[in-house]
This record gives sequence, structure tokens and C-alpha cells, in this order.
Amino acid sequence: ETNQPFNSLTEYNKYLAKQQQQNTENKILSDLMIKWLVDNDKTGNWLARRLGVMGSTVSHYMQGSIFPNEKILSKLLNILDSGKKIKSLDNSFDDNE
Repeated sequence: ETNQPFNSLTEYNKYLAKQQQQNTENKILSDLMIKWLVDNDKTGNWLARRLGVMGSTVSHYMQGSIFPNEKILSKLLNILDSGKKIKSLDNSFDDNE
């Protein structure tokens, strides 16, 4: 945490993004997305088209700087579901591989 004032709105937004990246749910989702995309030979843009969002939005999800709303999260978890049910991020690593 900083005790210094921010010099600009951009500096403040970068600080907030960094704080978001440290959020556990953001990190778990980011890791799931990256692993799934690599394992399935897909790109962030491919995923963005399926979700109906911009490629930059998926990039932010993968960086952990923003978290999708409920509707997008539901679509995303359905896409990431490759033979196992991921109902929430809490059970995302409880798989039967």
C-alpha cells in the first residue's frame, strides 16, 4: 500500500490494476484461462469472439487486472469446461485427471 499521493489518474489506475492482480480469484481464473488456451491451441482473440468481448478484455482477464461479470464468467467457465464441471472458481482445481 502506498502513502504517497498519485501524480496522475494513469498512475492510480496502474496501482489499482496491480492490486487486482494480487486477488486470489483473479489469479486462479488467469491460470485456468492460460492453461486451457495453451492446451487447446487457441488464442485470446478466439476466446474473446466466443465470449462476445474485445480481445483486450480477455487479455485483462488473463493478466488478472479485471474480473468478468457473472454473465461472462458463466460463458467462460462453460468454454473452459473440458470434460469436467467447473461450477465456480472455488472447485476449479478439484479435477479428476
